Amino acid sequence: MNKAINYIDVKIYKTFLKKLNFGCGDVYKEGFINTDIKEEVTYNRRKEPDIYCDFTNIYFDNDILDEILFSHTLEHFQRHEAIILLMRFNKWLKEKAILDIFVPDINACYSEFINANYRRKKELIRHIHGSHEGFWAIHMEGYFNENLKEMLFACGFDNFIFKNVSGQWPYIEVRCEKIREPNMSLIENYLHDYSPDVVGYPNTLIAYWMNKIKEELEDVI
Repeated sequence: MNKAINYIDVKIYKTFLKKLNFGCGDVYKEGFINTDIKEEVTYNRRKEPDIYCDFTNIYFDNDILDEILFSHTLEHFQRHEAIILLMRFNKWLKEKAILDIFVPDINACYSEFINANYRRKKELIRHIHGSHEGFWAIHMEGYFNENLKEMLFACGFDNFIFKNVSGQWPYIEVRCEKIREPNMSLIENYLHDYSPDVVGYPNTLIAYWMNKIKEELEDVI
């Protein structure tokens, strides 16, 4: 990766803005640097993002951002990719800086699904798995309060405030703060339950994920 091309210097951008709306979609927030991927979308953007970029190929200075908003975007990344992103956010955010994350509430969706009518079940499947207009509209992971909290804590965040929002599209809103550096042992523990130790498949997934995380961090961060 050519870091010179993908580096974003907030000190010369929009009068020292230190807040990032990462994957803004059609929700443009004043007072934030609004970023998104440049892909054809099926909705009309209310306002174009400030920056079009590949989320996986940009970086900022360490300890420079005051806040990151990541709304309905984390679920679009594979399990190990989500952890890599959170570890990058940890580096970019100042100590005690804010991370806001919104994701579909898998627990609420599954609970409702059992007794829902046919059309509602299809709506819930769309909410769980994505809208499928393109690769960027597929959901790769599911979150509920407990696994989201464990993952964020392993990646160095704490002081959580959770809000579970009901309605047509149930979602979780969590606000937390950067407290410390990510802990690789806690990250491995978090991943462990996703990699059952079965005959012929003994923890190979954990080894794969941890190697990917370490390789990516050495190469990019």
